[in-house]
Amino acid sequence: MSIKYRATEHAPLVKDLAERIRFLGSEGKIWLDEQRMLLMQVSAMASCRRELIEMIGEERAKGFFLRLGYQSGLKDAELARKLRPNGSDIEMFLTGPQLHSLKGMVNVRPLKMDIDLERGHFYADIEWLDSFEVENHQSEHLPSHQPVCWMLLGYAISYTSFFVGRQIIFKEISCRGCGDLHCRIIGKPA
Repeated sequence: MSIKYRATEHAPLVKDLAERIRFLGSEGKIWLDEQRMLLMQVSAMASCRRELIEMIGEERAKGFFLRLGYQSGLKDAELARKLRPNGSDIEMFLTGPQLHSLKGMVNVRPLKMDIDLERGHFYADIEWLDSFEVENHQSEHLPSHQPVCWMLLGYAISYTSFFVGRQIIFKEISCRGCGDLHCRIIGKPA
């Protein structure tokens, strides 16, 4: 059964996910369900990004951040399956963007999606609003002629591939980090 999503539809509420966050300041821990989280300044990540690019070059730094995002996406996919075990295909997919938003990484706005897990079909056209990676790149005055949302891209690839059951590749077709008006990705099976 193919499920189509249009931007006018609503995702499940994020309230059930937000209620899973626990701040244990006396222990120095933050939890999202069973996953220990880290709360840090975006500016610290921006400095790290700049230093990494200077040390190993943009392409290798991109690979590092893609892998980091990929691992985060896998962990969130496992968490989504646990927290919303009876969700529809669309609800399960949209849990990832909600977790991304809850963590302060990006606000995800699906423009169009067509998902059919039985056939392994997947298509998504998604806009990213307020990407922390664009902010990182711009605050450090890092020039780029290519998209800069590397962690977000790795996350989208692994999270989606987990649920579809086959490799899904996303490509950032426009990015504010290299001068475009919006960050936008398209995802399809490899």
